[in-house]
Amino acid sequence: MNPRKVYAADPGLVQVFSFRSGNFGPLFENLIYTDLRRSGCEIAYHITRNGNEVDFVARFPDGRARMYQAAFDISDAATLEREKRALREAQEELAIGGKLVTQENYFAEFLQEIRAPVQPSREDGDRGSLQAKIE
Repeated sequence: MNPRKVYAADPGLVQVFSFRSGNFGPLFENLIYTDLRRSGCEIAYHITRNGNEVDFVARFPDGRARMYQAAFDISDAATLEREKRALREAQEELAIGGKLVTQENYFAEFLQEIRAPVQPSREDGDRGSLQAKIE
């Protein structure tokens, strides 16, 4: 498991102490983290064998597992491909379904998915501990 990421309890602090004006990616990732925590998720991240990172591997209180890749701006084709590649690789390695979360699908899809109880599907993989899935 990779537990060494840090998120702000108050996203406003990220903006105040950020030296990169106009870069909303870290704020968006922090927002998704906050939403997952509010949903009661156990959260980790995953680095694939090829060195690509998936932002969130979440285990919900009902036992289902899901991965989320935060991407605020996917207007650049290379960025979109990089984010999708990381998610695909992690899905193959962990056998857990995943979703690319963008500003376009944040409200309509992501928030609905994490707040609604969903029956686990095959893509959710094994019911083992999150620790076992990541190692």
